[in-house]
Amino acid sequence: MQLPPSIAQKFQELFSGANPSNLIKIGITATTLTLTLIAAVASGGATSPESDAGDADTSGETPLTGYPDYVAPSLEVQTKLATIEDEVYNAINEMRQEQYLGRAFKYPERQAAAQYKAQENAVTGQEGPVEENISMLQAHLPLAEASGYEFIERLRNSEPHAAVFMEPSIVHMAVSAAYSAGDDTVWLVLQFD
Repeated sequence: MQLPPSIAQKFQELFSGANPSNLIKIGITATTLTLTLIAAVASGGATSPESDAGDADTSGETPLTGYPDYVAPSLEVQTKLATIEDEVYNAINEMRQEQYLGRAFKYPERQAAAQYKAQENAVTGQEGPVEENISMLQAHLPLAEASGYEFIERLRNSEPHAAVFMEPSIVHMAVSAAYSAGDDTVWLVLQFD
């Protein structure tokens, strides 16, 4: 199949390097799309039906599986959840640094467990403990009010909650958010070590 001359000329310009700004635009677009997909998956994208929670995990890390019956929200809501997670993580680290406590680094080994717990809360409509011996904070807000700022305001204004994330011995933190369409609520879970 022969391309129309105008399109063929554009392809030739693009791949010949005649106009380097086109390559920059393509690079920026590709990077943006990749980061959006990563954020969508990290914030609770649905697991594939082929994945089996009972599969043996030889990596030593918690396998990334979703809570049964959790339905991943729209891409727009997933993007908002990822933004909330980032804002909470960054705000807690800013508060810790202001008090010379050092950063709490992202905690990949706990991220799947925190996401599972957030999804469980979204499905059950309630916050509850976990079996592991780990420091954990939980909160929920209606989607219309939910933002990293609002979650941080609630957590830092509660002395027992603030004491957890301002604990000097904390060096790792996992932050996850999930959405419940049934009650239009965002459920946030933070786990610390």
